[in-house]
Amino acid sequence: MPLFINHRINNLVDLKKIKIDEGIETDVRDFENDIILSHDPYKNSEKFKKFIKYLDNKFTILNIKSYGIIKDILKLIKRKKNFFFLDLHFSEIDYLIKKDLGEKIILRFSIYEKFDLKKKYFRKIKWIWYDFFKNKYLTKKEIIYFKKHKKKICIVSPELLNKGKKNIIKYIDYLNKNDIKVDAVCCKNESIILWKKLYKFK
Repeated sequence: MPLFINHRINNLVDLKKIKIDEGIETDVRDFENDIILSHDPYKNSEKFKKFIKYLDNKFTILNIKSYGIIKDILKLIKRKKNFFFLDLHFSEIDYLIKKDLGEKIILRFSIYEKFDLKKKYFRKIKWIWYDFFKNKYLTKKEIIYFKKHKKKICIVSPELLNKGKKNIIKYIDYLNKNDIKVDAVCCKNESIILWKKLYKFK
């Protein structure tokens, strides 16, 4: 099975509900000279420094919501190895690549964003985040392209774009029909059972 990434885990209460073999996606931003977990700006929330103490080695995607906090985050996570960065500005991508941390970057692909993976600049990036804007499915041609360039693929489940259960089933049926295997699925916790039941990954 793919790795299941629980969407928007922004507090310890939700984190403690996550199974040991599942990953999380969390929103990280700055607020009053601190690093916090919050999808929305200007709201105080769980302190990132406290949160990471309970992560162990869980696969964690940090969705970066504020510009200029990468250096502070790196200081906080220190020896933690299973952290990955999503939605970076290109100056931040460049910074991580120069720090030999390109493998920690997740590069977003969607109907709005596409990159030429032949370029040396993207060579060390290992993960692709394939979004679901405007019901865009991952195609066989695209997965061949990603695998050619040795990328792992995390797809976004439709409910993260406010789509219902029927849309999830339709996407899973499409993946099964086209024999498309992905490495990870980011979804809401309650959708994981449905994905495990229907997605023919073997």
